[in-house]
Amino acid sequence: MAHISEAAHQCRLELGRKVSDILESALACEPAGGTSPQWLYTLNGLQVEPLDQSVRYDEAKKAGQEKGAPVCEVEKCLQTLIDNLKLQAPVVVEELTPFLERIVPRHREQYLALASISPKPKAGPSGGMFAFALATAEKKSKEQEYQGSTYVLRCPGCGGPRMSDADLSCEYCGEGKTTS
Repeated sequence: MAHISEAAHQCRLELGRKVSDILESALACEPAGGTSPQWLYTLNGLQVEPLDQSVRYDEAKKAGQEKGAPVCEVEKCLQTLIDNLKLQAPVVVEELTPFLERIVPRHREQYLALASISPKPKAGPSGGMFAFALATAEKKSKEQEYQGSTYVLRCPGCGGPRMSDADLSCEYCGEGKTTS
């Protein structure tokens, strides 16, 4: 990470925590396109108008989501967060402009990857009360054993989101370790 002022560094840390909160509350919505009290609280706090009920589920389905708030709402929240920052700290924002321009596209991609993971395997038609346990026991391949986390991995230093399992340093504070 390039050398930045202390004010820009603090701004970046706070931004990381807020981005993590947005992604985490959006991913908690089930079914795909649904809402939750936490997501509605997030939308209200950023003054982002939720999509109309008549289009929420279709938007999520179009994006290939298996869960989570519609990606277009997540994008609006991230963009609103950045726009609010620009109004509150224009001098600091000037220093962080290249970084800020990457936030929405990078986190949109991350969000869609996490939101496209099925929440749980579907039971077969014969099902029964043990269908889930039997289906899970039959899975042997490495791919099925680990499907990736649907939770936002956070940096222990600043709380910022981690883009992928392979990222070993935080893009918000530069710390080397991350946790979930």
